[in-house]
Amino acid sequence: MDNSLEKKYQELVEENKALKEQIKKLQKDQKIYDSLIVKNNCYFIEKENGDMDGPFCIRCWDKRKKLTRMTIMDSPDGSKTMATCHDCTFIAYLPMFD
Repeated sequence: MDNSLEKKYQELVEENKALKEQIKKLQKDQKIYDSLIVKNNCYFIEKENGDMDGPFCIRCWDKRKKLTRMTIMDSPDGSKTMATCHDCTFIAYLPMFD
């Protein structure tokens, strides 16, 4: 095989590998997306046993497809329960915990 054909072959192999990786990531993201449930401006995922996992940051997922667990705490004045994202600083109030 001459150099130009061999080079083209290697480029196609690398492109094919990259496309397969991209497809795998998109399939993983779609699986996560299909399992997300929106409650109180947060995402939750229902586990197989019916328990809810979360909250996850709605902003991080919607903008970057990053599933970021939020921290649950009381608001500064103690009147509400809130979930905060330490990645993007998004805050959601969670009346279901009050």
